[in-house]
Amino acid sequence: MKIQHILSSIVFTYLISSCSGMYDNVETYFNEGETNFISKVDSVSTKPGRNRVQISWKVNTDPRIKNLYVTWNDGANEVTIPIDFNQLDNSRYCTVILDPVEEGNHIFYLYHTGKGDKSISFETEAASYGDQYQASLKPRVIRSVETKEGKVTILWRSIVENCEVVITYTNMLGAVTTREVTPTDLSTIIDDAQPKSSFRYVSSYLPERQAIDRFSVTSEELYFPE
Repeated sequence: MKIQHILSSIVFTYLISSCSGMYDNVETYFNEGETNFISKVDSVSTKPGRNRVQISWKVNTDPRIKNLYVTWNDGANEVTIPIDFNQLDNSRYCTVILDPVEEGNHIFYLYHTGKGDKSISFETEAASYGDQYQASLKPRVIRSVETKEGKVTILWRSIVENCEVVITYTNMLGAVTTREVTPTDLSTIIDDAQPKSSFRYVSSYLPERQAIDRFSVTSEELYFPE
């Protein structure tokens, strides 16, 4: 009986000592008291651009919300953007553009702030495109150019889904004019080109389907055949 009493005392002492250290890592939060966070950023979407990024999100009805606070590059970059509630429609969606944003992929942390309070962060990822992407671009490739019965036919090597082309040439009246080429066009017919005149074309690319900026590259000067 005496041995049982001693064992019970040992077990009780162990449990007390274990529990005393159980909450050491959260004791600081208990001492700080209750934190009442502002409503967090919701329903975020992003679009890449030329050294910039567009962010859209839903602003909740929390009346304490005054700004959008954004950080990226491990906090090296930050910006506070006031929210104009008079510009919000019933959907309560807001759109801002972060400019400049260094070229590359970035993780952004979004907060609602107001009167010293801040929401829990919302993490999102987006890309910014710049000189490196621009340097990688080439004009859309022409397979052949031929003239037959006064009509010029330009054959394109392949479909380029993210590329739009504008051809600039001189017509029969001596006026400079343009012709647009869609990404899916494999041939372009020009029936009013001045024979043996020169032309150029600009290839305009979207780095991503939802990008807000296009990047363009101009071809060398070419000539229509007779």
